[in-house]
Parts: sequence; C-alpha cells; structure tokens
Amino acid sequence: MGKGGGAPPAPDPMAAIRAQQAEQERVRLERIADADRFLDTNRITDDWRQGIFDQSNLARDAQVGSLGGQLETTLQDIRQRNAARGLGGSSSGQGILGQANTFYDASRSDIFDTARRRAEGRITDQQRFLNNAASDIRSGRNFESAQAGFRADMDDANNRFESTLTGAKSGDQRNAAFRNFETDRRLAAAKFQESVNQFGSQGTLAAALGTAPKTSDEESAGQVGGSGFSPTIT
Repeated sequence: MGKGGGAPPAPDPMAAIRAQQAEQERVRLERIADADRFLDTNRITDDWRQGIFDQSNLARDAQVGSLGGQLETTLQDIRQRNAARGLGGSSSGQGILGQANTFYDASRSDIFDTARRRAEGRITDQQRFLNNAASDIRSGRNFESAQAGFRADMDDANNRFESTLTGAKSGDQRNAAFRNFETDRRLAAAKFQESVNQFGSQGTLAAALGTAPKTSDEESAGQVGGSGFSPTIT
C-alpha cells in the first residue's frame, strides 16, 4: 500500500443532523408558502360575501310576500266570520284582527332573522373550508389535492344553500305561534257553528249567541295570545 493513505474520516453526526433539520425547515417553509398561496387564490371577497346575502335576501323577500298573502287570507276569513256574527265594529271583533297582525309581524321578523343567519352560515362554512384546506397543506397535503377537496366542499355547500333557498320560498311562512293561533281560532269557530246548528229558529239562535261560553274566535285567540311566542319558520 502507498504511504499517506489511511481511512476516510468518520461522518460527523452533528452535520447529518443539521442537514436533516435544514431540509425539514425548507419543507416546512415551502408548505407554509403553499398554504398562503392557497388562501390568497381562494380568499373570500366582498363581492362574493355580498352575493350570498343578496341571494338570501331575495328568498327572504319572496317569503315576506307569501306571508302577506297568507295573512290576507286569515284576515278575510276573520272579517267574514265577524260580520256574520255582528262583531265587525266591536272591540272583540277588532281584537282578533289585531292579534293576527301581531303574529304576522313576529313571523316577518323571524323571516328576516333567518335570512341573515342563512347567509352568515354559508360564509362561515366557506371560511372553514379554507382554513381546513390550508391546515392540510401545512401538514403535507399536496396543493392540487387540497384545492380539489376545497372545490368539492364548496360545491356541496352551494347545493345545500340553493336547496335551502328553494325550500324557504315554497314553504308555509307562518311561524308556530301564528299557525297555533289560526288552528285554535278555527276550532273555536267550528264549536260555535255546532252550537248554532242546534237551534232552528232565529230567536233561539240569539239566545245561544248570548249564552255559549268560550266558543268565539276572539276568546280562543285571546288564550293563544297569552301563551307566548315560539319562532320556528320553515
């Protein structure tokens, strides 16, 4: 063997560790940059946010219009019943009309609140999809894979949002308290009619009108009005 040979120096374990740490840091910074790029590419804009509110508000306005038609049907029915019983100008006759309008106002308020929450919920979902995908990229998920997953989540959310809008516009716009008011009022009217049918002459009918307890529309509605309000717009 020639002189001056000898074994190569042993690898420096600390150098290997430093190289490994440097590579890990490089990968970490690269993933952070990819996550930032993803968030910037898919950021929620003011125009998109406003568009969500606009869609929800269009459904809201259609609901309010439908609610107005439902109220008018109710008021017309009440007026006809009051007129048939000579209650049109009485305080009791006007009282039930006032209660119907009160329940209308509460239902309308529910519709506005629901429209706002609906839009806010869709925007919150979008932000959650963004945050989850960016977190996945920082954890090592491929940028393209995260982008595809985000778009799939967004499509599903859009479909659910559109379905909710369609259902809102086509449903019964009266809340539970309004529906209970109308149910109790109609039951009271039916009981009143049963008592009327038991008498054959106008004289005995007048007596029945004066003595039949708690069967009038306004008495039943008064009971409903004191039962509280439970908003459940569907």
